[in-house]
Amino acid sequence: MHDVELFAEEKQLTDKLDLLKKGALIAQDPSNFETIEMLTEDERQVLRQEATHKWSHPVKLYYTIILCSIGAAVQGWDQTG
Repeated sequence: MHDVELFAEEKQLTDKLDLLKKGALIAQDPSNFETIEMLTEDERQVLRQEATHKWSHPVKLYYTIILCSIGAAVQGWDQTG
């Protein structure tokens, strides 16, 4: 937690310190987030949703990723030629 506090001070994120601490605890053992007392039930529910439905994102996000990928490929071909 000391490292998280130093990071927050260094990056001027002290207003987000509690959230950063929760993230650090989850990052240490992502599969064991249910036992972290610092998390609220809503936060646990969001993490459960993320674990069970990894691909449940808006269709526009996938569309944007595909379009950007095609654009990058075309630009690469153009620069090669």
